[in-house]
Amino acid sequence: MTNKSTEGEKILDIKLYSMQEVAKLLKVTEKTIQTYIKNERLKAQKIGRRWKITESNFRKFISAE
Repeated sequence: MTNKSTEGEKILDIKLYSMQEVAKLLKVTEKTIQTYIKNERLKAQKIGRRWKITESNFRKFISAE
């Protein structure tokens, strides 16, 4: 059984995570993720009205911590 809340989605074979999914994986709040994005610690793209984090950028972020 897969955990849909941290599954991410794919667009053109690029895995994307929502802020909520990244917050859950890191065990922090969404506000913390917003701060990381604002301070450019975590690279994210805004798609429509939502921020998305690529798997590549997420991996870079966690390996830099």
